[in-house]
Amino acid sequence: MTNIKNLKMKITNVANSAIKKSNDLVEVTKINLKINSLESEIEELYKKIGMDVFQKYMNGIDELQLKYEQECDLIKTKYDEIMKLKQKAALLKGFKFCQKCNSEIEAEYVYCPKCGSMQNE
Repeated sequence: MTNIKNLKMKITNVANSAIKKSNDLVEVTKINLKINSLESEIEELYKKIGMDVFQKYMNGIDELQLKYEQECDLIKTKYDEIMKLKQKAALLKGFKFCQKCNSEIEAEYVYCPKCGSMQNE
C-alpha cells in the first residue's frame, strides 16, 4: 500500500511540475507577444520621425527643429517597458540580466560569464 501511495505522490508531483512549467511557458509567450507589439510601435514612431525630417528637408528648411521630444520620450518609455518584460520572462526561465553588460545569464550566477562583473542580488 505504501508503494502505491508513493507512486501516486510521485505522479502528482510530476504533474504539478509539468503544470507549473506549462503556465510559465504561457506567461513567457504572452510577454514575448507584448515585447513584439511594443517593438512594432517603436518602428512606427521611427517611420513617423523619419518622414517628418525628410519633408522638412524637401521643403528647404535648413534648421531642423527638435520637435520630436514627445516621440523620443514615448520610444524611451516603450524601451523601458520592453526591458522590464524581458527581465520578467528571464526570471520565469531561471535567468537574469547582468547589471553591467545587460547579457542574459543564469539567475544563480554571482559573476557574469561575459564581462566578469559581480552581480548584486
